[in-house]
Amino acid sequence: MLGREESVALPLLWFNLGLEVGQIIIVLIVLIISFLLAFVFKFPYKLYKLILVCIIGLIALKITIERLLELF
Repeated sequence: MLGREESVALPLLWFNLGLEVGQIIIVLIVLIISFLLAFVFKFPYKLYKLILVCIIGLIALKITIERLLELF
């Protein structure tokens, strides 16, 4: 995609910075939701932790199944 005279360093830097900013935004959203559930709505911490672990586990299982199906 890059021409011969164009350096790969600057586009790669911007790409990586974009990924990092996206990750920071996602973490901030999760922290805000956690704060609201814990302190504003007084959601039980054990139930919140269980739900969060189940969601993360389901996402990991979905990705694992997709990768395994690509092998066959």
